[in-house]
Amino acid sequence: MITTQDRLSEWMEVYSKELLRAVEKYPEDYAYKADFVPVVCERMRQALISGDFNKEGRAIKATCKYFGISYSYKAINEFLKGETQ
Repeated sequence: MITTQDRLSEWMEVYSKELLRAVEKYPEDYAYKADFVPVVCERMRQALISGDFNKEGRAIKATCKYFGISYSYKAINEFLKGETQ
């Protein structure tokens, strides 16, 4: 059985790669450099856990695409709770 923690770990693995890719490809869109990505990822992990996250941004869009889910709060929350495949 897939747990919420498993899903969060899967999500964060993809999200961190996508965020690093976005920061490197579009540096003008980010207020931080690639070496700050781990800090941002930990903040995002905490925001996802609390349900108080902002879905705007290239990395979230790419992560949704990777998992084949809709780019919406509902779809992201359902995925993280294990309510989708």
